[in-house]
Amino acid sequence: MHGGGGHRWCVTNYDRAKSLLEVPEEASSAVRKRTRNKRIAAKGRSLVAWDVVVCDEAHRLKNPSSQRSAAVRSIVKGHGEDAFVVWMSATAGQTPLELAYLAPLLAARTGSKVRDMADFEAWCREYGLRIKRGSFGQWNWERNEDDLGKMRELLFGDERSGLRRRPQDLSGWPEVVRSLIPVELDYRQRGLYDRAWEEFCKELALAKNSGNPTNPLVAALRFRQKSSLLRADHTVSYARDLLEDGLQVAISTQFLDSARAIAAEIDGAVVISGESSGGDREAMRLAFQRGESRVAVFTVTEGISLHAGEQAVGATDAERALLVHDLRWSALDMAQIEGRCHRDGEKAVAYYLYGEDTVEENVASAVIRKLSDMGSMLGDDTVGLDALLSAGGWEG
Repeated sequence: MHGGGGHRWCVTNYDRAKSLLEVPEEASSAVRKRTRNKRIAAKGRSLVAWDVVVCDEAHRLKNPSSQRSAAVRSIVKGHGEDAFVVWMSATAGQTPLELAYLAPLLAARTGSKVRDMADFEAWCREYGLRIKRGSFGQWNWERNEDDLGKMRELLFGDERSGLRRRPQDLSGWPEVVRSLIPVELDYRQRGLYDRAWEEFCKELALAKNSGNPTNPLVAALRFRQKSSLLRADHTVSYARDLLEDGLQVAISTQFLDSARAIAAEIDGAVVISGESSGGDREAMRLAFQRGESRVAVFTVTEGISLHAGEQAVGATDAERALLVHDLRWSALDMAQIEGRCHRDGEKAVAYYLYGEDTVEENVASAVIRKLSDMGSMLGDDTVGLDALLSAGGWEG
């Protein structure tokens, strides 16, 4: 639209970032593919000396030690003189530590200089952020409102280092409306939920894949899968009510078994997941967008548009509703899921469903707090999220 201004521009695609780097000799001699990729990302030289690098979906660089982050740093470094970088994201980060990819920018705002993660950690302490060493030597952030305010001021204060466009700043542009829907398991469902994983899978005719888990994290995941499957009929019923009201319905799930169970009970529903090829996923997306199928069940968190009125594909103008059948621990994932249907200027209510008195209730309380923290750090109005915390009895 504006032209390149005589500069060399790069808009990154993180999945292919290493293809923009020369392969160093030590990578060529690597036996293992993993070692080769790691060395390319860390030591590869950019094929082009870019003037400007635009990092869209910049939150994917929140882990500075990842290959993806290393590759982008190599692209930015170019041939010795760093490119001018634009970091873009609708979900910049959940905590101050997740803004590590902005470390040089943040430090410069306070008159400091950051060259590596050790410098960033020192800057966090000097700036008064409440961070400490946790398990396995990782840095953890102790939640507090002061730190959120400090980061908000650095990013968007009087001497701002960032720019934002928020729906509430534009007349008539609605924010995301969220509604919390706890689901009570009946006596039979509660019994199934409490059963061992092998017995549960046998009862529901599922492939168990593994035996009873001993790892606490795996056990928690299994309980989430149980509750997700046990609530499938309730989500189907809710979707049918919304369909009767004239809406198109998008249903987000994390587990494929739940996606299949829900779609099987709704005539014409399409399932958009990693099991299908890219072409098939796009065909199903278009079927939903054009109203040929009024229900789409999807497992992805980003990369698809289910927005009303998408002109390029002739999407219907029918109002969308989003049922988040499986809540995620990550506020970034939740915000991305909401973005599949909701865009500035359009209304798409997001319904959060979870099993009462199950591990899903812990997920709900945790992620709503994270969404509130993220909103506070970035300057959003968190009144609606505070109301959800109060409705769930988690405000303390």
